[in-house]
Amino acid sequence: MDITVGEAPQGAERDMYIELEVADSEPLVNSEVRMTVRVYYDVELIDVDVDAPVADGADILQIGGGRATEAVVDGRRYRVAERDYVLYPNRSGAVTVQPVTLEALVPTDADASNRRGSVVAPVRRVVRMSDALELDVQPRPDDYTGWWLPARELTVSRERADGDGEIRVGEPLTLRTTMRAAGVRDTQFPDLAEPTIDGAVVYGEPPERSTGADENGLRAEATLDWVVIPEREGEIEIPAMTIDWYDIESHEVRVERLPAMRFDVVSATGAKDAAAPVAAPEDGKAAAGAGNDAGPEVSRDASGNPGGVSGDAGSDVPGNANDDMPGNAGGDAATRETAGRSAPPASTIAGSLRGYLVPLLGAALLAAVAALLLQWRRLRGLKVRLDALEAGSTGTAGNASISSGRDDARLEVALKEIERAAAAGDHDALHAMLQVWARRRWEGQTPPRSASRMAALVEREARLADTDDATPWQAITEALRALDRTRYRGKDKAVGEADATQLRALGRLLAALPSRPLTATPEARSVVVSGYHLANW
Repeated sequence: MDITVGEAPQGAERDMYIELEVADSEPLVNSEVRMTVRVYYDVELIDVDVDAPVADGADILQIGGGRATEAVVDGRRYRVAERDYVLYPNRSGAVTVQPVTLEALVPTDADASNRRGSVVAPVRRVVRMSDALELDVQPRPDDYTGWWLPARELTVSRERADGDGEIRVGEPLTLRTTMRAAGVRDTQFPDLAEPTIDGAVVYGEPPERSTGADENGLRAEATLDWVVIPEREGEIEIPAMTIDWYDIESHEVRVERLPAMRFDVVSATGAKDAAAPVAAPEDGKAAAGAGNDAGPEVSRDASGNPGGVSGDAGSDVPGNANDDMPGNAGGDAATRETAGRSAPPASTIAGSLRGYLVPLLGAALLAAVAALLLQWRRLRGLKVRLDALEAGSTGTAGNASISSGRDDARLEVALKEIERAAAAGDHDALHAMLQVWARRRWEGQTPPRSASRMAALVEREARLADTDDATPWQAITEALRALDRTRYRGKDKAVGEADATQLRALGRLLAALPSRPLTATPEARSVVVSGYHLANW
């Protein structure tokens, strides 16, 4: 095999060459720059090797696959192989993209194309190099303040992610904020602080981030969930939010605005404005009221006036409520006597209450202590079993199959404890064991802290599952969200029958899941380039 060394031909004498092109030689720092590598050839290429471009002070990522075209250069027709990249300068100033090298084996004579595939055809190795590219990276504009996010496009949305049902005091409300951008990586999104909400507490989940690519460049997405737990009835307001970004195509500062959101919160029992209870009337007052409403039955004369009344109601008329009447005096005495008999001394009442309450409180305290001891013993036994599995006491250290079996055994123990806690109605223990299960199942990822976040991960896997029946997946997500509703409900509110039924089935449903999380299907293939995971968009 001959090796061609020397100065490369120029112009139409070139049978093959390589070039490197960027869309913008003066980009902004951290902004996306499209870059294309093209190989032009007019000979048969038997073996080809093209280096990936590199630059000090910039990240370069390949997007998409290669494509084939044709072009006429200096009057000669070439076949062209193209490959696209995006470059992200990490600093301002001069950045150099090093020359890209092309190595290929080509036939040594013009008739080799007629003997394609011949193992005895003479070949020669040809090496060509592109020119280096010099970029003058610009700093961010002096008048720009805030988080630096240079992008081609940005959209931000916020919605309630747990349905549109009634919001009650003590029950979680999930707000989901989604940022989608073109021309950025997911690590460039700003970190959104948890809002301060009057009348509610807020817990933030770690954001879910992803980066993909299409024919125009990178596209990134970040989703952040906030769990909002109202503490009072009435209206709560989610504050408005703004995100600044820089449009690298129009060279303008833009602002994405999310308006404030308001929600009506009802009491834990479901009534927003419950009527105040009305005290029942006393028997004596009820009887008097009834008598007053009916009035005494009075006979009337021919003129229509009450009997014995000629005009004014004199005080001497029989039937008036006169204190000097013997009948009235006797009635008052009887009333006083009855009242005296029905009002025992306050000390007698207090003594009676102490006699009943002290034994009851003592029994309740003993029962609570006994329950705590039982719970402590159960959790301690569980911890011993899990620690034993973690330490490898059930297998031989250093054996991969034993390690895998130990992980499966740990998952099995967690699932059994989930079933036990669900059957006992111990929702705090159920949540704790779900976290153990989640850490093992999604090992290597940020572990979800809430059942609602676990439900979101299961929903994502459901979209990747090769099945026409999504019912089991949906049952799991509904049960996980039911757990959050149950844990954050008011202490005076009983668990709903529907939620209780879903929770009792949770362990069995989780056991039916694949032991490892599902990844992207072949139709949603992905590649790894320079350490970055790029999904094909």
